[in-house]
Parts: sequence; structure tokens; C-alpha cells
Amino acid sequence: MAVLLLILVFFFLKDTFPFSTQKWIYLLLGGVLILVDVLRIREVYRLGQRKLLVVRIVTLAMVIGFVGYWWYLHF
Repeated sequence: MAVLLLILVFFFLKDTFPFSTQKWIYLLLGGVLILVDVLRIREVYRLGQRKLLVVRIVTLAMVIGFVGYWWYLHF
């Protein structure tokens, strides 16, 4: 949740940074978001909650898709 709030803060402050800095900040925050999702999936897998595991995997796929699309557009 904290990473999402940071992304939201940087979105509202986007005019204060040059675009080249913005794209690296968003890419870094997206990578952190992927890492957090992977850690959450490992925890859910360890606990054995299969339905929540499916939700986490779908969420991770969406985040990877968004970060990949960001990478495709700006690099």
C-alpha cells in the first residue's frame, strides 16, 4: 500500500521532475511493487490459502503487464 501511495504522490508531483527522472522513478517503484507482490505470494503459498494465491498471481500478472507496458512506451 505504501508503494501505491508513493506512486500517487509522484503522479501529483510529476511537473516538478524532468521526464527522464520521472520514468526511472516510476520504473523503480514498479519493480518494488513486483517484489512486494512476489513476497506476498510466497507468504500465501506457505499458508496454503489457494483462493487467495490465485488472486495474488492475477494481481502480479497485472502489475507485470503495467510495468512492461511502461517499459515498452518509454525505453
